[in-house]
Formats: sequence, structure tokens, C-alpha cells
Amino acid sequence: MAKTVRVAACIGFGGPFGREVASGVIDFCLRHPNWYVFLRGMVAGDQQAIAIAIEQWKAHGLITSPPDALLTEVIRRAGVPTVEISGQPSELWSTVAPDNRAIGAVAAEHLLERGFLSYGFCGDIEAWHSAERGAGFASTIEAQGQQCQDLKLELFSPDWIEVHRRISVWLEGLTKPAGVMACDDWTARQVIWACREAKLRVPEDVSVIGVDNDSNESHLSQVPLSTVLLPTRLIGQTAAKVLHRLMKDPGAPREVILLKPVGVIARQSTNAFGKSTPETQAALRFIAENADKPIRVGDILAHVGTSRRKLERSFAIVLQRSPGAEVLRVHLQRAQNLLAETDLKIQAVAAAAGFGSYTLFCRHFHKRTGMRPADYRRKARAELPSAPPAY
Repeated sequence: MAKTVRVAACIGFGGPFGREVASGVIDFCLRHPNWYVFLRGMVAGDQQAIAIAIEQWKAHGLITSPPDALLTEVIRRAGVPTVEISGQPSELWSTVAPDNRAIGAVAAEHLLERGFLSYGFCGDIEAWHSAERGAGFASTIEAQGQQCQDLKLELFSPDWIEVHRRISVWLEGLTKPAGVMACDDWTARQVIWACREAKLRVPEDVSVIGVDNDSNESHLSQVPLSTVLLPTRLIGQTAAKVLHRLMKDPGAPREVILLKPVGVIARQSTNAFGKSTPETQAALRFIAENADKPIRVGDILAHVGTSRRKLERSFAIVLQRSPGAEVLRVHLQRAQNLLAETDLKIQAVAAAAGFGSYTLFCRHFHKRTGMRPADYRRKARAELPSAPPAY
């Protein structure tokens, strides 16, 4: 019989990130029944409980969100193999985490495609991952010759009325229409509520994108929330594998593994574009409303009642791309959403995303995402909230 391995895990369960990372750790445990896991959240006292578990229970290894000073000292003193999952590096532990700068870059690219007049990032001044996401967002925005206006707050301050007031004042100062990234979906909901208080429309005045694909936050926002989808379950699985290696060889070098985001799930909160002519707005609405149909530029011209040259010039000014390129972008974004959120067969996804040719769909999809549709679905569906096992 294999020797029992005692693993302590301190992972926040307040949102989908922690829950799905925990699910990934559990996936590993189901294949290694000798693992016995002491699992706690991140509420007050939980890190102290984990510290006690390490010292008194003699845990062989630890998987944790950012440890506080007490837990860090326990890790140092006990020399217990540790894997940290938020991306905060240290010589004391290995890191398996989302690539937070890449998350910011993906959100920026999504908003830049819409040609807004200004861009901003709203984050938590106390969270390391928020700072990294903000840096990735700002560098991507600035690389395109735009400016990024940051707002960093103590988001979990007990004076939440003052937090909302400061967000509202900041939003009022952005040139409209604006594109805003929030460091996560919870913060995105606060931004959307602050927009309501400032009498700003979402997405027409301010488009908002979050991170985590938290369905509860999307529903509570009252505007379906666009979000960056993370490989959270894979983070849990990989963290467990790395810890398994470290426990076998405590002298092994510490690793830093950063996993790229899966992509963006686009919803109503970013369904807007920069200021443009009435003809361009009518064309964009027509393209969006016909994302499931194989429309051509001639169909757009007939609907709007303008010339090809005039429409192409307007699109180049507002979006820096042609009407045909915008049709393709909208079709591919719809395909990504369908692959992530439905059970449609891939051929049916191609048809439902307006592609008349399955081969052409696969070619364009790979060029945009770097993945085949089946691989994208596999990766994306693995990160959707998991159901408990049936017994």
C-alpha cells in the first residue's frame, strides 16, 4: 500500500478561480488516492489553520494563494515544499499561475478592436495579480499609441460608498466612448454599478471587461459581462503535479509556470464601438445582428445605403480595418462563444457563426486563436464551472 501523502491547500473559494483550481487539485487526487488533502479557503483565520496543519499535522506539501507573513514564515521555517497559485514569485516556493500580464494584454486587444476614444484599468491596490494585469493592459494600449488611465483602490474597504464614488468620478473623467478593464469580474460589476450611479450607459458610453467568467457577477451586473477566460482547472492540476515532484525531491529547483488565458468570452458589456458616422454605426449593428449569417460586404452596403469607398474609409478611421475584416472578426468571436458555452458539433458551430465552408472556418479560426476549434473547445470547456460527481 502506498504511503499516505499529507497535503495542505489554502485556496480562496469566493469565486470561480479558487473553486476551479481546487477542482484541478481534486482531479489529481482522484488519480493518486494516497494523497490526503487538508483544504481550507482564504477567509480570516484560514492561513493560521494551515500554518498549524503544517507544523502539527506535519504536512508534506502545500498549495496556496498568496501567503501572509505568518504562513510565509512557517513555510520558511518548516521547509515544506510549496506551490503558489496567484503568480507572486519567491525563492521559497514554485509558482503555477495564470499569466497575469497576458490576461491584461488579451483584454486590451479585445477593447482596441472596438476603437474607443479612451481606455482605463480599475484594479485593487493591494493585489499583486491586479498590478500585473494592469501593467499588461497598459503596455498593450500604449503600444498602439493610446493612453491608459489607471484607478487603483482598496476595493475591499469597508467604506464601499466611497469606493463607488471614486470609481464614478474616475469614469466621468474618461473621454467617451471608453473601454475599461477591471482586474476581475467582481470589480467589473462595481464599475458597472458606478456607471449607473454616474448615469453612464454600458456599453454605449463605457464598455467593461472583467476576468474569471463568474456567472454570478455577470447576472448581478444586469448587463451580461464580457470576460477573460482563464485555465483555472489546469492550474490546479499542474500545481498538484509540480508539488508531487517537489515532495519526491525537495532539493529540486523552484519552477515558475505561467499559463496563458484561454481567450475572451464577449457579451453585451463590450458590444459597442468608438465614435463614428451614422452609416458606420448602422453597418456595425447590421454585422452584429447577423453574426450567424454568411453576409458579405455587398449586403452591408445594401442595408446601409452607402458606397463601398465611403464605408471602407470610415471603417479605416474608426477601427483600422475593413468592413470585411470586421465581419470575419464577429463571426469568429461568435464561434469562440459557441464552442465554449454550447454542445453544438463543430460543423454546426461553423454554420451558426456564419461560415458557409467548414474548411475555411477552421483555417480562419486557427489563424486567430492558434488552435483548432476542437482544441479550443476542450480547453475552454475544461474551465467552465464543474458539477459535482454523480454517485
